[in-house]
Amino acid sequence: AMFHHRERVTIHTPGFDDRRLLHMVALTNDVTYANQRSLVQLLLSMGASCLVRDIHGCTPLHDAVSSLSVGVVQDLLQQVEGLESVHVGNAKGQAPLHVVLNAILHTPAAYHAEDIEKVKQIVELLCQAGADILAKDKQQESPMSIAQAIDMMTNTGMVTLLRTYSKIRN
Repeated sequence: AMFHHRERVTIHTPGFDDRRLLHMVALTNDVTYANQRSLVQLLLSMGASCLVRDIHGCTPLHDAVSSLSVGVVQDLLQQVEGLESVHVGNAKGQAPLHVVLNAILHTPAAYHAEDIEKVKQIVELLCQAGADILAKDKQQESPMSIAQAIDMMTNTGMVTLLRTYSKIRN
């Protein structure tokens, strides 16, 4: 069982890998789970934290960008804590913007046109929420350096996207 049967399970109870319910719902893909957004909104209204981290240091926002759940990213960014989580690095020092760009860089073949479209929407949302495109992770990679690598392999125009929406002009 995911939880010990005697303990009272709440939205704050850590489950597998220290994930809370908000992590689990954020990780579910839009397509497979029609009620994902209403569940996220319900959990947020019940006081679920956007800043809680699992054993990999990931926040629910990291999970939502990993599953390309554009709607959930929007919902999380409407919370004060959700906006703060834009700047939280996971165990690898990667903020959500690193995570969504790295996924394309490392598995470009797995991304179809509609996925790339979702990635672009998420990049836009994160940049508008103040994501730092020059922040370095533990490998000394920044969202900008990852975007440059993506643009060398694909014609997705990630660098232009970052420059267009980022509050940091460079």
